[in-house]
Amino acid sequence: MEVANCRLRLNKVGSDVPINGITPAEAMLLHILHGTQNGGMTFGEEFEKITVVGTAMVATKETKKVIDKPAVKESVTLGKVIQVAVPARVQKGKLIKAAVPATVIPAVPARGTPSQPDYVAAVPQKMVPAVAEQREPDVTIPAIPEVREPSIVTPAQLEISHEEPVLRDRTDAEELRRLASKYNGARDKTNKPVIESIWPDKLNPKLPKTFKEIDWQATGSVTEGVETAAVNYATGALATSALPK
Repeated sequence: MEVANCRLRLNKVGSDVPINGITPAEAMLLHILHGTQNGGMTFGEEFEKITVVGTAMVATKETKKVIDKPAVKESVTLGKVIQVAVPARVQKGKLIKAAVPATVIPAVPARGTPSQPDYVAAVPQKMVPAVAEQREPDVTIPAIPEVREPSIVTPAQLEISHEEPVLRDRTDAEELRRLASKYNGARDKTNKPVIESIWPDKLNPKLPKTFKEIDWQATGSVTEGVETAAVNYATGALATSALPK
């Protein structure tokens, strides 16, 4: 069953008032009550001043949890880095004397004839040992820790929720009871509620579900013999002044 917002024309001059949340059946009833006073244009020419906004619903005894704001865990935002961390390192000592590798002095063969004045004896091969590198002691440079601005801790937030009733579609019988209560002051010349003339079957009424299926011309012809009582459509209460004629 559709629900719409509309503008109800009160007279032939064109004065109208906004009425929100009406159903097709309520629109039919309003057309019957006001059609003779507004020239049959209860909701404007071609009934264009009806805007469907939803579906008629009623609350059940069941409820459902609706989360307004989900829970948020505690979070930590690290501060901006001021000094980058530097790991420890070893710096070698200053070189005192460079290393000298081992060398081999080759043998020199004998020259000449032994016992002769020009004789030169042979010189055997000689190994000159290596000399190790000499340095000052190594220096260990300690690590430098990372330095940051203070971290920002955002505390955890609890979930915020509420319970809402589970809704279901409004039935024709429920809608008829609502209209009978709201428009009890609208009666015909016999003081019979107009709504009973339109839908006499209270137990199994057949109400329109959409505004497009309403036959406005046929509905307007039901106004004969209807004496309307002014109704405050915002509250459903009877007004003190009569409807314009």
